[in-house]
Amino acid sequence: MSMALEYVRTEIKDFDTFAAQRDQFIEALRQRYGSDFRGAYLGRCDDGSGIVVVLWASRQIADRVEQDLADDPTAQAFFAHVTDVHEVRHAEVVHATI
Repeated sequence: MSMALEYVRTEIKDFDTFAAQRDQFIEALRQRYGSDFRGAYLGRCDDGSGIVVVLWASRQIADRVEQDLADDPTAQAFFAHVTDVHEVRHAEVVHATI
């Protein structure tokens, strides 16, 4: 089973607040999903939009997390900073170097 990369390009109303609260949300993901959560990155594009990349142990886990977080109050409070989602994609990780 290959790792899955989740890519989301989004608009965020207050990027600095979103980034500051992200550590708490990431810790909640670590506690809930353990080693199935492999890592996450947040980037700010030149146009001010945000890019979120999350690595999951598998696509099945990524899909399960998406369903789980739909009703999770912690996730909903965090995602309240998101004003628009431009793109969501998933990909199988075929090579990684860190």
